[in-house]
Amino acid sequence: MKKFKFQLQKVLEVREIHLKRCQKELAELDEQKRKADKILRALEQKSQRFAEKVACQDRGCAEELEWRQQYLQSLFDAVERQKDHIIKIEKEREKQRQTLLKAHRNQKILENLRQQAYDNYLEAAQHLDQNLMDELANLNSLSK
Repeated sequence: MKKFKFQLQKVLEVREIHLKRCQKELAELDEQKRKADKILRALEQKSQRFAEKVACQDRGCAEELEWRQQYLQSLFDAVERQKDHIIKIEKEREKQRQTLLKAHRNQKILENLRQQAYDNYLEAAQHLDQNLMDELANLNSLSK
């Protein structure tokens, strides 16, 4: 009997490549989120330190106070933009996670089909072996 060959092997290989690519993209998004969180923490600390500094220094001309207030507002705006960026990354990450789950399901389906085909192949091989053994036994019994 000839060697087992899965008809959809190329499709399975393509799906494995797709699965690995999805995993890589998800890992990249995780890294982006980690970096964005780090930037957010730095911005929050910077704005908090500056706010505390401004609170301690009430003296100064009106122009300097206005500058400090504008700078503090720009820090708060940067924090909000960074939070929005993190939300965007989280949404992309969830979308990529769903894509990864779908790719994993598709690959699993093909692996199950391959296993069923292999089981059928083994069963057919056993039947052929059994038929051959039966035929040999019949020939042996006829020759006696």
